[in-house]
Amino acid sequence: MKILTTLFSVIMVFIAITHEETLAEKLENQCQDQKSCIVKAMNMIN
Repeated sequence: MKILTTLFSVIMVFIAITHEETLAEKLENQCQDQKSCIVKAMNMIN
């Protein structure tokens, strides 16, 4: 689970840097649990 948390943090930073910060905020607000956040983040990046 620690690896997932680290991965999630890296993804959120990546999104914030490469896209508008509002996208990261929107993603954060939409997610209820961390695993779905990671999936959504991966989909947005790809």
